[in-house]
Amino acid sequence: MYFQNLCLIGLLLLGVWACNDSSKPKPPTTSPAAPAPGTAKYPPITEAEMKILWDSTTAVDYLFYKLPLSMSMTERPAIENVLRQVDPRPGLIIVACKPMGRVFFQNNGQNLGEADFFFTETCKYYVFYENQKPVKANQMTPDGIVFFQRLLDSAQNQSPQ
Repeated sequence: MYFQNLCLIGLLLLGVWACNDSSKPKPPTTSPAAPAPGTAKYPPITEAEMKILWDSTTAVDYLFYKLPLSMSMTERPAIENVLRQVDPRPGLIIVACKPMGRVFFQNNGQNLGEADFFFTETCKYYVFYENQKPVKANQMTPDGIVFFQRLLDSAQNQSPQ
C-alpha cells in the first residue's frame, strides 16, 4: 500500500509538473543560479548532445537507489520538463556526495543516455555515463531542484510513522 501511494504521488507530481509548462516547447537555456562548491571534473554535455536528447527522447525512466520508487515518462511535455532540469553549466562534483538515483533517456527502447542524479543539501547535479564510466557532468537547474524537492517532500509525507 505504501509503495502504491508513493508511486501515485510521484506520478501526480509529474502530471502537475507537465501541466505547468507553457504551450510552446523551448529547449533548455542557461540559468543564473549561483555557483555551487565543488570541482568541474568533467565537461558538460554539449549543446549538440542536448539537442539530440531534446529531439529524440521518447521516454525517460528514473530509478531511485534508496527510495522504493521508479518513474517512467512518455508524454512529450513531461520529457521536455525533465530535459530542462539539466543546466548547460558544468557539474561541480563533490566527492563525498552519493547519487540519489539514475535517469535513462530512451528512444523507442534504445538508450540515448544515462546519468546519475545527485540531490542533497550541497550536491545538485547530473553525471552522465558512457560505457559505465562518468564522462560529463551538468549542474541541475532551479526547475530540477524544485522537482526533486517536491518528490522528496511527497515521499516523506507518505513514509510510515
